[in-house]
Amino acid sequence: MTRSQTDVPRGYRIISALARTPSSDVYLVRRGRERLVLKVLATSAGPEEREMFREGVTIMRRLRHPNVIEVIDAGELLDRRPWMAMVYLEAGSLQQHVDPTSALPADEVVFTGIRVAEVLAMLHAERLVHRDVKPANILRAADGEPVLTDLNTAGVLRPDRATLTTDRSTYAYAAPEVWSQGRYSVRAELYSLGVTLIELFTARYFTPQALEQLPRSGAFVDMPRDLVDLLLAMTAPDREARPDTAMEVAHRLRRVQHESDLPATSPTPPFVEAAAQGFAHVPTRGRNVPRRSALWMAGASLLAGTAAVTGLTPLWSGGAANPKTPPAFPAVPQAVTTEGMDEPWGIALSPDGNALYVADSLNQVVRRRDLTSADVSIVAGSGAAGPAGALRLGYPCGLAVRRDGAFYVSDSVGHRVYLVQPDGSVEVVAGTGAPGYSGDGDAAPNAHLNGPHGLAIAGNGDLFVADTDNNLVRSIDTDGRITSIAGSGRATGPAGDGGSARSAVVYAPEGLALTPDGSLLITQWKPGLVRRIDPDGQINSVAGTGTNGFSGDGGPALLADLNGPGGPSITGDGTVVFSDMNNNRVRTIGGDGTITTLAGSGQRGRSVDGVRAVDAAMANPICTAVAPNGIVYVLEWRNARVLAIHEGTIRTVLA
Repeated sequence: MTRSQTDVPRGYRIISALARTPSSDVYLVRRGRERLVLKVLATSAGPEEREMFREGVTIMRRLRHPNVIEVIDAGELLDRRPWMAMVYLEAGSLQQHVDPTSALPADEVVFTGIRVAEVLAMLHAERLVHRDVKPANILRAADGEPVLTDLNTAGVLRPDRATLTTDRSTYAYAAPEVWSQGRYSVRAELYSLGVTLIELFTARYFTPQALEQLPRSGAFVDMPRDLVDLLLAMTAPDREARPDTAMEVAHRLRRVQHESDLPATSPTPPFVEAAAQGFAHVPTRGRNVPRRSALWMAGASLLAGTAAVTGLTPLWSGGAANPKTPPAFPAVPQAVTTEGMDEPWGIALSPDGNALYVADSLNQVVRRRDLTSADVSIVAGSGAAGPAGALRLGYPCGLAVRRDGAFYVSDSVGHRVYLVQPDGSVEVVAGTGAPGYSGDGDAAPNAHLNGPHGLAIAGNGDLFVADTDNNLVRSIDTDGRITSIAGSGRATGPAGDGGSARSAVVYAPEGLALTPDGSLLITQWKPGLVRRIDPDGQINSVAGTGTNGFSGDGGPALLADLNGPGGPSITGDGTVVFSDMNNNRVRTIGGDGTITTLAGSGQRGRSVDGVRAVDAAMANPICTAVAPNGIVYVLEWRNARVLAIHEGTIRTVLA
């Protein structure tokens, strides 16, 4: 028997040696019909290394995350050396792609960065750090998902200390303070991820000295400016100049996806492809109900439940506008300044229009502004009353408020949707917390979501969710069952207008709004489109040509170019209001299908209060909400404020 065969546990047979390092031996092995990767600690390892290996196995088994390598089995050899058997991923590691002949496309690198940053954020929340992030420790699954491995190097940060001593990092990826002082921290981890992404983008290796010359090297000439700024910040020699958290990195990479021409790579799950064949029946409340019936019932309930409050006219029906006189406009609420909102992504109004909810995304909280007073409070996240104060939101995005004062919030980085009650109690409505796609017909908390954004509530209590990175729209009925109602899961291909919503390509759905006739409006980032699902389940575009740009005011909305449409809402006369984010405008679609600009000159900036709305400089309006009294509220993402549009002028109500 050779030496290598004595290094494996009973029941495993070595196929080949994959790697041998001073700390461990790695083999491709067979156990029954399975091919696995076996990692065995080296004979020279001391007690500390053995304990660290065991801790790494425990961490990986506890996490059970789709972007962390799965441990199938673990134990000890007769000489007490620990071992573990892991899933074998044939595609190998990303190290092979640090080569011009096999470079990854830019969109895949961004996607990889998002996924790895999300896993690191999860580790950091547990006060764990990986300590050796590099291309060789990021594998690729068969569906293209990155998988982080080698958590045996992980270390624990003490509650009273933000750094730990380490000699576990690979020199070329270690931050300056690691190889000069041996001190490791979350920001040192982000440095390693930054170097990894730079090497994947440029398809070449960099020494620490070469990294210092990067800004002048021309290596970033074809990259979006925001991406360059992020990579340079992540690899800054000064630790304090780097991003604070992995969650911030994940979000800024998502921003690059949305604002640049890089597609949001998201592999199409086979189950989605198999299900994308029209209106197959799915289990709902224990019965087989066609999906289109579920959508129609939700819309009909919305019509019965909300039309009386808002005075809405059924949209797209061709009927006359509601003859009722709208209520008199009240005074626009006075401006209130918070301690500093940071990149807020979503807003929603209470049904009575007296409270405004804001997803203050980088601050990881939800704020509530009482529009009848100057009161502002945190209602979810750190600082909120009750259990909601302990809710850890990664990046809150979508919001929807119920009549009883409870509200839903989607966490695009945490891959969940929560319900927060007025007393502060919290429940998970959908999502396991790990990205992926699964669960149709099952209880929504057991389903996998992937970067959920927009939300909308039907009058019967059903909830609609934009499952953005799965390229789907899903519904959750009052029994808690989840169903995909729009999107095939594909990111490319014919849009599918005129056919089944379930078979259509619904790429990166962002915002949702229900109309009184039971239609569901969807805004799509790329290509810039506003789409409608009729009560019978047919999907059609109602605005946008599919080409990003700006054009078309005063003409048919279908002939207009849009650029990053988001956050739709409906006025009392049935007009659709939506943000045209990258055009720095808010636009409307009238009942006759004509598109116009409601606010924004197209110039990026920050106008003062009282300016004519159409002359105002704006900075990435991302979401809208229309109050029953007709005031239109607009969230400016870059300016981190909420504007009220009233009588043709703008005024700040929250900043």
